[in-house]
Amino acid sequence: AMESYELATGVKNNKIVLKSLKLLAEIDHKNSDQYFENYITLNDILQNHERQQRNKFTRIRFETDEYIEKTERLGTERKIVVAGSIVVVLIISLLFLVRVQRSKNKELLFDKNQQKANEEIYRLMLRQQAKLEESKINERNRIAEDLHDGVLGRIFGTRMGLGFLSLEGEKNTLKKYKDFVKELQKIEKEISDISHELKAECFTAGFNFIILVEDLLKSQSKIGQFDYTLFSDENIAWNSINENVKINCYRILQEAIYNVNKHAEASQLEVHFKLADHVMQLLIQDNGSGFNTGKKRKGIGLKNIKIRSKNMNAKFVLKSTLTKGTSLELSIPV
Repeated sequence: AMESYELATGVKNNKIVLKSLKLLAEIDHKNSDQYFENYITLNDILQNHERQQRNKFTRIRFETDEYIEKTERLGTERKIVVAGSIVVVLIISLLFLVRVQRSKNKELLFDKNQQKANEEIYRLMLRQQAKLEESKINERNRIAEDLHDGVLGRIFGTRMGLGFLSLEGEKNTLKKYKDFVKELQKIEKEISDISHELKAECFTAGFNFIILVEDLLKSQSKIGQFDYTLFSDENIAWNSINENVKINCYRILQEAIYNVNKHAEASQLEVHFKLADHVMQLLIQDNGSGFNTGKKRKGIGLKNIKIRSKNMNAKFVLKSTLTKGTSLELSIPV
């Protein structure tokens, strides 16, 4: 038993040490109390150590469970935060889209109202031009009638009165008399021709739209310092052309001239109105700096021209070459 105790103590096998001490306490009655006391002390130490180990593992297990629970809670919170962030982003995006759409609707409404205002201004301009033309025509008619019925009649009467006179005198004096009578007859003829020409102008002065275009080109050419050429096919009956077509053509021409003055630095501008097979062609061409048609531009000028072309069911063709100029052609069914 003693040898077992010593060997167990040497290898630190506490269970065998306890058994050895218990055996020695039972068989060595002389030192029984000492062995038993050592047994109790060692047993208490072992129990305390085991209790500490058990508490340590229990604490580790508890902390592990707590960590797992905390991790799961954090994962759940993270999911909630991510989901909430997505919802907030979606709501903000939706509000932004609604705001953008409202802004676009306001812009479209403004453009529509502005277009109506521009069309009303154009109609007022046409009516004003028509009144001016009507006044001119009336004045021409009055002058033609005064010349024909008043002055011409009086000259004719005077010549006839002179023709019936029986004059006597020198041969040269009579010759001059006849020459003066013939001159009066020539004056009658000239006054009659002038009267008829004024009447003819009255019948051909109805091109209010072209006069309006001419005024626009004249005023803008002074601003842009360019020369212009305006051609209008005589087969175009402007009075029968739809007013919407004339309004859109005028606005497109305005936009084109604005671009010429702002960007092109052109010295020559040509505007042609032609008619073929019930299709009116509007050609606007300059010799300016040109631009790259494939490059996206920030302005809304070309966009407005395209919209107006669509409103007329017109085919729109734009060509531009750097340093050589730009041409804009519309084919409008009329």
